[in-house]
Amino acid sequence: MPLCKSLPKLAVRGLGLVNPMLRELAETYYQFGEPFVLDTSKYQAAFGAAGTPLAEAIGATMAWYRARTSTRPSAAVPPSS
Repeated sequence: MPLCKSLPKLAVRGLGLVNPMLRELAETYYQFGEPFVLDTSKYQAAFGAAGTPLAEAIGATMAWYRARTSTRPSAAVPPSS
């Protein structure tokens, strides 16, 4: 099982000098430091507060998927051996 540890921001920035992935991580480090705070007041004013109930959304997605795959026989998943 891999060991997972966090790196201080200074270490990430230093390693970013030689590793492009860590360089990009240093740019987005602020996203992981504090929880996100979202304000949906403008969205709710424009579209309303009610969202699609989960059961209805899953049913619509499954119906779309079944309709899409029933017209394409090559999209069927082969049985595992």
